[in-house]
Amino acid sequence: MIKIYSYLYKSHTFKIILYAIGSTLVVNIFFVILFMLFNVNTDESFNTYDTGFLDFLLIVLLAPFCETFIFQYMPLKLTSYFYKKKTNVFFYTIIVSSVLFGLMHFKSIQYMLIAFFYGLIWSFSCFIFFRRKQNPFLYTTFIHSIYNFILFVLTVFIGD
Repeated sequence: MIKIYSYLYKSHTFKIILYAIGSTLVVNIFFVILFMLFNVNTDESFNTYDTGFLDFLLIVLLAPFCETFIFQYMPLKLTSYFYKKKTNVFFYTIIVSSVLFGLMHFKSIQYMLIAFFYGLIWSFSCFIFFRRKQNPFLYTTFIHSIYNFILFVLTVFIGD
């Protein structure tokens, strides 16, 4: 984890964003394949969204904004306030906030599991931007929004 952090910390901002979005897509694909291989029953709406305009606003703009603030940005901000230089405390914060992020997505056990890994990726990204003093809230919200946008578009064109 430290090596990944060191590599990304030194990387260009655009590269961090691409890695975060790409990692989230890889997690999604991995679990979809895993669930199919083991015949894990997921409900019909597991990886799809409603596709109206208001749904778009909620899924692509509002949800990432609120969720990033509550589950990625604020936990790291509070941790930095109390434990300024203790990196290990930040890693615990990332894990706890990711568990809470997963639990908040209680659509199904499978969805909660995937959301936990999304939370890890997005919290870790937020932490890197936080340490680089590069508006972690804005960049993490952007990453989350782009990911949701990709799934939304796939749902519109491939879904039901």
